[in-house]
Amino acid sequence: METLQLHLLHDFVFCPRRCYFRSVAGITTVNHLMVEGTEAHNRVDSDIPRYDVKGRYEYSLPVWSVKENLVGICDAVFFGGDQIYPIEHKHSVRGFKDFDKIQVIAQSFCLSEMFERHIKKAGVFYQRSKKMVWINPTASDYLWLKEICRKTRVMLAMDSIPRPVKDRSRCKSCSIVDICLPNFTCI
Repeated sequence: METLQLHLLHDFVFCPRRCYFRSVAGITTVNHLMVEGTEAHNRVDSDIPRYDVKGRYEYSLPVWSVKENLVGICDAVFFGGDQIYPIEHKHSVRGFKDFDKIQVIAQSFCLSEMFERHIKKAGVFYQRSKKMVWINPTASDYLWLKEICRKTRVMLAMDSIPRPVKDRSRCKSCSIVDICLPNFTCI
């Protein structure tokens, strides 16, 4: 079973075609949103933990799952009392979407396996709006994760490019829209 990077799951749920172009074809281009996102992550990434009265925050923490053959990095992980939970940082202001959810579900799954405990919550922090969205990972979320892992592996093994997504509103923020859909006009 091929090792999957957690960010590929985010890419796949956002758009399988984009995931294919970036991971199989090796095509990456950068737009202003990617630059802003990288700068925002650079402000969060740190080897130095932060402490408060509730516990410790570790940043850029490597995580993995042997069961699902996943590897990745959590932007932040909180450790305090009997709690462990990931916090994914997103530069955007957009609301909570499935492609953001899959990333924290995968992080929770990895942390659960690594620390042999149920991860009760996970968060996505949207930096531009200063909005935190919390979820409580469930067994059905983990089944969804396993299905997305399976579909991502199938896509990675394909010899053909996946079809464009039906929801073209996502194309407006995509860095490879000009390569993927050269005749697409963002309004």
